[in-house]
Amino acid sequence: MMVEAMKQLGCKPKETIAIGDMVTDVQAAHAANIICVGITHGFATKAELQDAGADYIVDSLAEFAEIVV
Repeated sequence: MMVEAMKQLGCKPKETIAIGDMVTDVQAAHAANIICVGITHGFATKAELQDAGADYIVDSLAEFAEIVV
């Protein structure tokens, strides 16, 4: 799904950041060679996101904005 979205938008993996609250979000992002930011206010815990290999972990969307700026 992420690869198809990038194709439709004309984006490359190195130009894309995914944000997700589930282990499967991290796995999907990495499968598409996308940096993944795990966010802890959803389904997975911080530890689960870390174990899944999230590149960054934030507790809020405000923290996410600090990463991309």
